[in-house]
Amino acid sequence: MKKIILGSLLALSIAVPALAHPPITVYVDQQEVVFADQAPVIVDDRTLVPMRKIFEAMDADVTWDEPSQTITSTRGSDVVTMTIGEKQVYKNGKVVYTMDVPAQIMQDRTMVPIRAVAVAFDANVAWDGINYVIDITTDGTTSGNYSKQIHADDGTLLATVSLTYSPLTSNSTAADKINKNIYDQMSQKASVMTVQMETAATAAYTKNPASFQPYYYMGTYQAKGEGSDFASVVLEERTFMGGTETKTLSADTYNMKNGS
Repeated sequence: MKKIILGSLLALSIAVPALAHPPITVYVDQQEVVFADQAPVIVDDRTLVPMRKIFEAMDADVTWDEPSQTITSTRGSDVVTMTIGEKQVYKNGKVVYTMDVPAQIMQDRTMVPIRAVAVAFDANVAWDGINYVIDITTDGTTSGNYSKQIHADDGTLLATVSLTYSPLTSNSTAADKINKNIYDQMSQKASVMTVQMETAATAAYTKNPASFQPYYYMGTYQAKGEGSDFASVVLEERTFMGGTETKTLSADTYNMKNGS
């Protein structure tokens, strides 16, 4: 196995031309979401979808305030807001997510980053980078993946740790071995990051609760370049521990003959 460090994701962002990839399909709790007027789009490696359809698919009510350009969505007792052009996502008045691509208007449609919506409502997101399929589960579980929220004693959200993997699809012993290897890596990283996030976030919240913003770590593994001889698994990591979000991209190359 050869490891390649690709560096900062910001340095590698590439504008994706139209029709450069298959149509993006979105599922919420195994039900396909049909976007009739405006298809999902990728902007700077982030998937944006029409506002109303995705919120309603997650059983949330949504309203649009034209003067302030603000989206407000309610599900149960939770109220989530985001504003066109701004990167903060608010839940019940507190910032719960910082987007690198904010909500925006395209062809008279309000488009929102799908991961921001899911995280705001405590859902999980799995991305299949081969088939361009997004799978959202609102009950907090995804097969083989990991998601954990850490709360303070008063109920305040301190941190979120999530890891997902879009596995190799080949029907072979080597692919099975590689997939198991990745899931083992995910389990180890989940344990380390959960402890790290809980320790750091608890200290920051205790020191200054008024200005605290929830921490998060998101690791996304994606199988890339799967062939008969070799395959690469790319890990994108996004970490927020106050201040500015950091992003890294790394890749492992595996032998598809023996899984090493």
